[in-house]
Amino acid sequence: LVFSTMIFNKIISILHTPIDMDFYFVYMRIITALFSFLTVIFSSLLYKKVFKDIKGTAITFILTAINWKLIAQSHYLNHDTFLAVFTTASLYFFISYINDPDKKFINTMISAFFLGLTAGTKITGLIIAPTIGVILIYKKDWKSLGLYLLFTIIGFSLSNPFSIIYFTEFLDRVVGMKSVEAGIIFGDINYNPFRYPLSFLKLLTPAIFLLSSYGLFEVIKKQIAGIKNKKIESSVETHVTLIFTIFIYIIFYSLTPRLTERWMVPIIPIWVIYGSKAFVGILEKYSKRKIIVY
Repeated sequence: LVFSTMIFNKIISILHTPIDMDFYFVYMRIITALFSFLTVIFSSLLYKKVFKDIKGTAITFILTAINWKLIAQSHYLNHDTFLAVFTTASLYFFISYINDPDKKFINTMISAFFLGLTAGTKITGLIIAPTIGVILIYKKDWKSLGLYLLFTIIGFSLSNPFSIIYFTEFLDRVVGMKSVEAGIIFGDINYNPFRYPLSFLKLLTPAIFLLSSYGLFEVIKKQIAGIKNKKIESSVETHVTLIFTIFIYIIFYSLTPRLTERWMVPIIPIWVIYGSKAFVGILEKYSKRKIIVY
């Protein structure tokens, strides 16, 4: 957003065209709305990378594109729209790292760079880092772990250079977020321990939430069965990454006394992916029964 605004300002200054503040707000909202569509693209790519079927990829594309919260958020200038894009992109390339050993270093660097952009947009975007770190440590891929740390720092530095230049002030602001970002805003007070899981009934709609919950349950059940049968595949690491991202988001924000639905926007694509998989499974079961009947 800042980069596009800088280019726009340069063009305007060259053309000597006067622009008022209202036009700037409209322009930045247009850029945000267009940029937010990348969430749809990366969500679809992520589904295809994980489940490898075209039907589910198309369903993911549609469900993400028509999600009311993603559409509403894209009309505002806020961090969470950009977090959704960068987080989904980072997860896509990290899953690519898991599934494609021949290109693991390039995928590691790109994933880390996007995570750095996420942190530069909003420092809480780093809450997915422990999950990624655990996978890399479990795989004992120390070179990739080092590369991940390096390119996360590079991405963060490029997206938020003043936080590096004025590092002490930046740390003070991060510490201050405990009372500012996580503080009590009376309209958001909610002490229900299940407030964030239940918020997805609204964020996804009840039908998609139930589909996604069913899809998550089926995948978890399948992975546990595979572990019991000592058939541990790369899909285990893939689903651990995605499912733990959901859990860590919910647990982290549940530590605050607030219910702020937009904080859950970055993990909407993951819910949609599992909902799409459940929908594909239901369609396949229905098709088989229809064939048997005829």
